[in-house]
Amino acid sequence: MQDREPLPRKTFSGQGYPSRGVEVIPTGSLRLDIALRLGGVPRGRIIEIFGPISSGKTTICQHIIAEAQSLGEICAFIDVDHTFDVRYAQRCSIDLERLIVSEPMGAEQALETAFTLTSSRAAGVVVVDSINSLVTEAELTAKVDNPGEPSIDLLVSQTLQRMVPSLEETRSIVLFTNRSHPKSVIYHKLKDNPAKLALKLHAAIRLKLTMMSPIKINNEISGQTTRVHIVKNTLAPCFDSIELDIMYNEGIRKAGEILDLGEKLALIEQQDSFYYYNSLRFGPGREVAIKFLNHNDLISGEIEQVIRQRLIPPVANPPN
Repeated sequence: MQDREPLPRKTFSGQGYPSRGVEVIPTGSLRLDIALRLGGVPRGRIIEIFGPISSGKTTICQHIIAEAQSLGEICAFIDVDHTFDVRYAQRCSIDLERLIVSEPMGAEQALETAFTLTSSRAAGVVVVDSINSLVTEAELTAKVDNPGEPSIDLLVSQTLQRMVPSLEETRSIVLFTNRSHPKSVIYHKLKDNPAKLALKLHAAIRLKLTMMSPIKINNEISGQTTRVHIVKNTLAPCFDSIELDIMYNEGIRKAGEILDLGEKLALIEQQDSFYYYNSLRFGPGREVAIKFLNHNDLISGEIEQVIRQRLIPPVANPPN
């Protein structure tokens, strides 16, 4: 892929953000943006999202892609698992015409594609889903009785070392998903394989996901509640935990977050079963109010902006 002239980067603006000196892309979850203390995930960094199967890792990545596309970015999804769902991606507001989808055959191809897309400024956000499925070409071609010496740990470590200084220049974001396993199962010893620590060390933000409980509407399971624990954040205080709703037909239920946080800040008032914003009445009931916000972007955007201004204060001296 040939280098091209760098494209102007659009930044997500809002009161308080310029004082941080950090450009961010929203995550698609208002609660998560607030918990990160930044308003989104920072540009020019590596992000790790890990958790058990079906905890919402890919969903969060796809919403970050959708937010980046709304800022004018071309994004890439490296589907190592070969499970990319086009229909669900569209439900998460992804523009498929501005998305590069790659299904690599081996770890070398996947990691080199991610490095090339970011170093050439061809993509503003690159998702590698997932790092657990990376297999080297040597392992793919090895005989069953002679599997050879696996070198995926070293390959990942070397790629991340090349990627970090490149990202600082191009301001692109690389998201790695990582499946966590029960603590009772031991697959390796970190002291014998120090390269296993590479992603933990190089990631600026690490998010741990845990599936909590199903969401039922009319006695039918329509989604799930996921807890997100910020276990590492090099740009702001961490260890906050939030819960977000992931609906199976739309992804993260951002309108519900706007409604709840708006009511908490007294921007939205509830009288009987109706919700009011200024003199505007919408409802009755929470589900109807959420549908109203989903179909009225100007109103929901106005409420969201006020919430961000109030709940994401500037940080004078973020940690190194």
